[in-house]
Amino acid sequence: MHAIRILVLTLTCLALPAAITAEPLRIVTTFTILGDFTEQVAGPRAEVVSLVGPDGDSHGYEPTPADVRELADADLVIVNGLNFEGWMDRLIRASGYDGEVIVATRTVHTIETDHDHGHDHDHGHDDDHGHGHDHGHGHGHDHGHDDDHRHDHGPEDPHAWASPAVAKRYVEVIRDALMEKDPDHASEYAERAEAYLEQLDELDQWIRGMLESIPAEHRRAIVGHDSFAYFGRDYGVEFFSALGISTDSEPSASEVGRLIRQLREDEVRVLFLENITDARMVERIADDGNGVIGGTLYSDALSHSDGPAPDYISMTRFNVERMMQAFNKAY
Repeated sequence: MHAIRILVLTLTCLALPAAITAEPLRIVTTFTILGDFTEQVAGPRAEVVSLVGPDGDSHGYEPTPADVRELADADLVIVNGLNFEGWMDRLIRASGYDGEVIVATRTVHTIETDHDHGHDHDHGHDDDHGHGHDHGHGHGHDHGHDDDHRHDHGPEDPHAWASPAVAKRYVEVIRDALMEKDPDHASEYAERAEAYLEQLDELDQWIRGMLESIPAEHRRAIVGHDSFAYFGRDYGVEFFSALGISTDSEPSASEVGRLIRQLREDEVRVLFLENITDARMVERIADDGNGVIGGTLYSDALSHSDGPAPDYISMTRFNVERMMQAFNKAY
């Protein structure tokens, strides 16, 4: 009996170092919204770093030496894709990272854009069909970046996370990637993802209930850049912008004039600032067109932890409440 006890204690002690030294996955995401999705699924099983921080603009981001080090030490890299991070391929090459690169938008039904006028053209609603399990990993493949065209975001709008209905696609891709990367904890990832997907379903229904009280013709607004097209498509809000889908572009005089005319002719009454863009252009359009500024929306980045939008669900609720207040005030 004494010998059995010693054997059990010995085996337990041998197992302890493995448990103690088991390190969480080191995951690098490109921006904070993607980082939040990843944290929701990974929980304590991963340390998640977002290269572009709170209130940061991913469009014109300039990587730092610290970013190179983060990628060099990463177990997994998750990007938005759709040419949103035009700087990412160069950063990956500089870091020497040769692991998996997960493209979070690969199952998204995208919106095509018209670069000449900054308008979006919807080609169907995102739904629960066609969600394959191809994670888009493997360094050396096309990650949706084009180094030679940093200011041209291509024919597809990359801001797919703006709609919670579409954000579910991100979560599913991240879930599948983590389950494959760390199969020993696959059930944990699946459970956490399922719980978060239910929260996104509840958020989706809440938004629809909130906006249905606003007449469709009043759900129109001008924003800093075209970052809300997916939200607009799925929830019946029409957004206009002089900048198009990239903050790197410059508004044309004709586009600014068009927006001012819309305000003066009462086609649109509300304008929103964005947490990542310079407010001066929108403020000037509002002044010239006598429009109502409805405050600041969070578009391409979360707020700091002490702000109103430290996570995706808080951000979306804040944005919708701000929209409701502005639409009710303007009409």
